[in-house]
Amino acid sequence: MKISQQDYRNKYEIRVFHMPRSGSLAIKQWIASMFDEPIYFFNWPLYTHLRIDPFKAGKIWKGLKGTPAEKFFVPLPNMTHWDEKDIEPIRLKQKECLMYCHENYDIRDIKNLSVDRDVNIGKSEFRFDILILRDIFNWVASTIMDRGFQDSSIIRASYYKHAVQRIWKWKACAIEFLGESKYLENEKICISFNKWFVDEEYRISITNKLGLKYSTVTLDDVPRTRRGSSFDGLIYDGRAREMDCLNRWKVFRDNILYQELFKKNKDIIELSDRIFGKVVDEDFISKLES
Repeated sequence: MKISQQDYRNKYEIRVFHMPRSGSLAIKQWIASMFDEPIYFFNWPLYTHLRIDPFKAGKIWKGLKGTPAEKFFVPLPNMTHWDEKDIEPIRLKQKECLMYCHENYDIRDIKNLSVDRDVNIGKSEFRFDILILRDIFNWVASTIMDRGFQDSSIIRASYYKHAVQRIWKWKACAIEFLGESKYLENEKICISFNKWFVDEEYRISITNKLGLKYSTVTLDDVPRTRRGSSFDGLIYDGRAREMDCLNRWKVFRDNILYQELFKKNKDIIELSDRIFGKVVDEDFISKLES
């Protein structure tokens, strides 16, 4: 690792913003694989009185252990309740990449958060904000999918409630993605999961923006945290690009609750179409107009 100046604690500092079930961990593993050294990754940073400390965060290491992606991450414990004297040696290490994510967070509130950069993070040579978004139809489908039910006419009430409660956060992310809001202050890279999943040139363009060397090493891995895919679990591990990730919505196309969600929130359809193009067919759209 080459740190340009001694006062840089991190060569890269990457904040990642995304909704759950957006394919985000697959993208984060892919980014991690392109660094020369294992990255320091912190999931769900601790928010205390509008202050954020990435190092006091939940871990994903348990879900990575024993997987091909394991070698791309520094094995870190959950330090949420650690004393500062125990965290400090990890804080002060020079790092090629410090990555931390804001999942299911209202992106509009990010400027209200404060961080003691000198103490908690240190100076970073390159600072990126990565926003990952999936089209609304497939995102909702993956959010409400319960592999325990084979009948797609059945939706678990708690899963449906999650989708309904989170739609406005998805909408805020979409508006930021389109450049119609400016909440993210670092160099921003917006990643369409839909396009990232199928388009190698698009993935290469993201790599170039980050100044990294392109890699395909993790693209066929299914992340094992949260039991893998909402639909397929770990069945496609080792051949992840064969999953039908862009057509999950079809499972619920005749589901009344699924349709009702979009009937009540037609503005999100327009936002999704502007970013991802037409995802669903005209037959489904006609159901929303009836």
